[in-house]
Amino acid sequence: MAEQSYKYKREDFGDLPVSLNHLTMHLNFLEDHVQASNLLHMTAKETLTEIELDAKNLEILSVVWLDDPSHTGLGGRTLEYQYLQEKDKLIVNLTRTVSPGDTFYVRTLTRCVPTDNILEGIYKDVTPPGAPQQY
Repeated sequence: MAEQSYKYKREDFGDLPVSLNHLTMHLNFLEDHVQASNLLHMTAKETLTEIELDAKNLEILSVVWLDDPSHTGLGGRTLEYQYLQEKDKLIVNLTRTVSPGDTFYVRTLTRCVPTDNILEGIYKDVTPPGAPQQY
């Protein structure tokens, strides 16, 4: 049997309960951390009352439901969630039951602290002396 050259293969994951139509991500690189705003535009493939997102080494600042995707402010309805850090999962309780074919929008605001030894997600790259930090 040939050695696997990737950590994961497509077969390692089941079918997703949603289609991700669009992801709008804004990253703010600050002195000691990175703040990310992620707007997920999804279409349900099955009846949903919650969604499960991957979340590794994050501080969850907010999770909101947006009825109006053009809403760029900090509005929306706050959603309840559980961050299962040991499983790297964020379980988000939706504001209503979502039926197959329904589109919906969830925005997360998170913070992470990039490292220079864990090369996963956002991490610090080797930077020549005198040059600004690269990520």
